[in-house]
Amino acid sequence: MLAFWFEHSPRYQIIAQNLQVYEANRTIGEFDFIIKDLERNKVQHWEVACKFYLGLGSTDKRENWLGPMLKDRLNIKFDNMQQRQSLLSEQPAAQQLLQRRGLHIDESICLMKGRLFYPLTRALSPSPEKAGNNHQRGWWARPDEFLAHYDTQPLRWRPLTKNQWLAPQQHDCSNISHNAREILQQFHDKPQQHPLCVVGFTQDESSSEELARVFLVAKDWAKTLNIVDNGSPN
Repeated sequence: MLAFWFEHSPRYQIIAQNLQVYEANRTIGEFDFIIKDLERNKVQHWEVACKFYLGLGSTDKRENWLGPMLKDRLNIKFDNMQQRQSLLSEQPAAQQLLQRRGLHIDESICLMKGRLFYPLTRALSPSPEKAGNNHQRGWWARPDEFLAHYDTQPLRWRPLTKNQWLAPQQHDCSNISHNAREILQQFHDKPQQHPLCVVGFTQDESSSEELARVFLVAKDWAKTLNIVDNGSPN
């Protein structure tokens, strides 16, 4: 997605993409993008990531935002991009590679895109520090919470594949959709109840815009992490 944007921007020129850096026959890092900012005449190293996190407990803290499969945390990824990945050009092996290509990095830029999913039961949860004011949002809910909130609402739901998690979705009447109880049954039928991202639309055919984006998680999701929410485990 970002490569397409760079390729069609009059301001930026891609010099290298996914450029790996080797030292002693092992990979020590990779430049996601090396870009020429034609407007400012600067060569930039861009580190980019597309991530999806669910917030628990005190959502203003980056460490309380977890990946759906609990294998990733926002604070770890943020710190890794800021403190390691964006500093790759300072490594001797990287400097040698850049010199061979006649390049000098003037600036490093970190860009993290994705969605933040807030607890459905706490509508006023704060955003994590340094999140963009216009970041894409959604909700996450355990089955009973989802049903309590959406069972009486006239929304139609459909599950999303991972490559659909980022972009806004349009309703297509040719696609099969479900009411809240039916989409929950699909979730319960999934092996091990892995988190399921679903999108909700109105039944009014005059509107095709999505109205809700929700991650459904198992009733015991993240319980063992003991993240405190208002003085008690979440």
